Amino acid sequence: MIGALVAAAPVLPLAITVVILSFSEVFEAPGHIIQSLIQMAAPFLIAFPFVLLPSFIFGIPTFFILRKMDNETVETYMIAGAVLGLALPIFLLLVVGAETGHLFLSLTGAASGSATAWSWARYRLISKGRSPV
Repeated sequence: MIGALVAAAPVLPLAITVVILSFSEVFEAPGHIIQSLIQMAAPFLIAFPFVLLPSFIFGIPTFFILRKMDNETVETYMIAGAVLGLALPIFLLLVVGAETGHLFLSLTGAASGSATAWSWARYRLISKGRSPV
């Protein structure tokens, strides 16, 4: 899912750096290669459920609403995805009582939400025989 890739992108350089720095340990003990691969995949493994679950909870109702309104365009899907992606992390962090992280996670959520909405809108419009451009 493209939204998970977008959500994982900000921390991916750090994960790759950790793996590169741990290469010396891999040569000393071959068992470390699995740990290094898990560390590199961790941003994707963590981001995937945080993108997939809201995609179902909010994306499917949004699809039905936009279809009912006959307003299925790439722009409307992306705006809806960005707004929901921006609001959801802020809401969850406020509920949990977190004092920091609102801006970073909400901007990442907005980018991830709009990317997920973009990929869905393109698929949806192409399957209907309409140009997504």
